[in-house]
Amino acid sequence: MDFYSISQWIYPLLDLIVMILCFSLLRNTGGILLGAGFLTLFISSLSWPVTEILVRRLSESETDFFYDLNNYIAFGAYFVAAVLFMFGVVILSATLRTDNSVGQPLVQTSNGDPYQTPASHIEISDVSNVNGFGNILLYLIPYLAGIGVMVVGFIIMLDSYNLDVAIFIILLAALLIVAGSIYLLVIIYRLWTFIIAESNRLGLSPAIRTPARAVGFLFIPLFNFYWIFLVFGKMAVNINAIARHRGATLLMPEGLGNTMPILIVLTIIPYLGSLISLILGVVLVPIFISQAMRMSTSLSQFSQTETT
Repeated sequence: MDFYSISQWIYPLLDLIVMILCFSLLRNTGGILLGAGFLTLFISSLSWPVTEILVRRLSESETDFFYDLNNYIAFGAYFVAAVLFMFGVVILSATLRTDNSVGQPLVQTSNGDPYQTPASHIEISDVSNVNGFGNILLYLIPYLAGIGVMVVGFIIMLDSYNLDVAIFIILLAALLIVAGSIYLLVIIYRLWTFIIAESNRLGLSPAIRTPARAVGFLFIPLFNFYWIFLVFGKMAVNINAIARHRGATLLMPEGLGNTMPILIVLTIIPYLGSLISLILGVVLVPIFISQAMRMSTSLSQFSQTETT
C-alpha cells in the first residue's frame, strides 16, 4: 500500500478527531456548528477511499461516473462546511467571553436580561448537562458512531460479499443509532416536563398537556407526522412564552422549530430522505435541543432564585 492510499484514510480520521473535540469541548451552538462542519469534511474525505474500493469491480464508464459524482459531492460538502464554519465562528465570538476572575468561558448575557443574576451565569462545561435535562453528547456520540459503523458495514458487504459480518456490523450500527435516539427522547421528555410545569405555574397554556404524551404520541403511525409539529414546533414557542412572561429579551429562534417538522416529513422521500435525515440528526436537532436546554436552564435557575 503506497503513501497515497494511506493518506486517503488519514484525512477522514483527522476530520473525525477534530469533530469529536469540537462536540466535546465547545458545548454550545457555535461548537456544534464547527463540529458539523468537520463532520461534513469527514464524509467528503471518506468518500474518496470508499469510491476507490467501489470502482474496482466496475467498468471504465461506470468508474468515470462515480468519480464525477464524487467530485460533485466534494464540492457540495466543502461549500456546506464553509458555511457551517462561518456561522460557528460568528456565534462563538458573539456568545462566549472570558471571565478574568475565573479564567473560564461563560455564556454572555445582556445587562437588560432578567437572568442577569448570580445563578444565570452558566459555565460552558455545564451547558449540555444542566438541571437534569441531560447531555446532548450522549445522543450525538452513539448516533454518529452508528452512522460510521453502518458505512463500514455496507463497504464490507459491497467489497467482500461477506454477508454475515456485514449484517452483524449493520445491526450493531442500528443499535447505536437507536440508543442515541432513545436518549434524545429522554431529553425531550425532560424539556416538556419543565415547560408544562412552568407554564402551569405561571398561568400559561402549554401546547402539550403531559410529557408522556409529548414522547408517546411520536410512536403512533401517521398521527406522529402531525404530532412532531407540536413537539418541536411549539417547544420554542412555549419556552419563549415563559421567557416573555419573565420580561426576557433573549429568545429562542422559533423558525428552526417550525422547519424541523417539515424536514422530518420530507424524510419519506426515497434517497433524498436519507440526506435530510442525516442533516437533521447531526446538525439541526442538536442545535435546536441545545438551545432549548440552555434556555430552559436559565429559566429554571431564575425561577429557583424567585422562590428562595
